[in-house]
Amino acid sequence: MNKKTPNWTYIVLPRLCVFFGAGCGGNFLVHLLKQKHKLNTEIDVNISANEYYTHGDDNIGCCHLNLVWSSADNPNGKWLGEWVPSRWKQWLQIAKRCQTKFIVINSSDPYYTMNLSSVKYLLKNNLQVENFPRDIQYYKWHKRYKWAYDSFCKSNIPAQYFEYEDLFYNNTKHCLQQILDVDDVENYVQQIEDYNRKNKDIMNQYCKGLNFEKERKPLTINTNSRTIHI
Repeated sequence: MNKKTPNWTYIVLPRLCVFFGAGCGGNFLVHLLKQKHKLNTEIDVNISANEYYTHGDDNIGCCHLNLVWSSADNPNGKWLGEWVPSRWKQWLQIAKRCQTKFIVINSSDPYYTMNLSSVKYLLKNNLQVENFPRDIQYYKWHKRYKWAYDSFCKSNIPAQYFEYEDLFYNNTKHCLQQILDVDDVENYVQQIEDYNRKNKDIMNQYCKGLNFEKERKPLTINTNSRTIHI
């Protein structure tokens, strides 16, 4: 496999980037952030899949960690490339140059969130959904999101870290107050609850008996997490 690091000097990152594992609602969070900041950029919504896709702009965007090591390093065309440390170093340099701030969303139950992501992908593309839940072999990327957050902090890049269970299940209001930097977040809380309910309906239909194992567990977020201003 060719591990030559591509030249990324042309890349321009947004002022705020949501860095999230598949199935962790990163696109939906960008949707809420754009509401809060009154940014009228295009957002595609697939109703049947409850799937949001946000078109990135100079202000707010989102990205999966694995895309930092994407097909540019992989001649076989697979969307998950090898772990190439030089690419991460370059990514940090670009983030500093663009003065990008990050919100990292991780999942402590990647079996659930990866299956949720896979089912929604198939529904969005009108493909057959069968034989779920599945043992999806991409968990290594979820393990690296906390590492990525620590790496941002060590590089003096502003970042916040949230677990999926806190943002979407246990402590939604508190998380949103930190993310959106406002006290009154009831409208956004309601939107997340509606979004989460639709996700549960999808999972109940296609992954019967599979529930998010961390629901209703104690608070895990850092309550001293710094508010990020864009």
